[in-house]
Amino acid sequence: MHRLCTQDGVRKLWLQESQSEEKSKSIFVMPYRMMCNTRPSINLAERRLLSDVVGDYLRAYDDMVDGNAVQTVRQILAERPEFKRLGVYADLLSDGLLLRALKRCEIEGVTVLMGANDEH
Repeated sequence: MHRLCTQDGVRKLWLQESQSEEKSKSIFVMPYRMMCNTRPSINLAERRLLSDVVGDYLRAYDDMVDGNAVQTVRQILAERPEFKRLGVYADLLSDGLLLRALKRCEIEGVTVLMGANDEH
């Protein structure tokens, strides 16, 4: 299911189907976006113990987010010259948003490194 949910075309099809189903109703909810919040069925704790590229990635991820992860991300962002261009929009980077982005980095990195043919 996770692989389907991560495919943009599949999510667009689901969204179109949901919208067309709701159009004929007098009381309706019109969905405008589908976001993938699924996770692959991978035991991350177990993968961290393996000495392969995925295990190395997860341990490096852990080292980066050890302690105050949000502060670490803010420091990394502040050191980038592109960050200045955000101006007042930088204030929109809430702690919650940064934490969600970090969690997504963990999952996306593992998914990409494991590849399409690896068993999840």
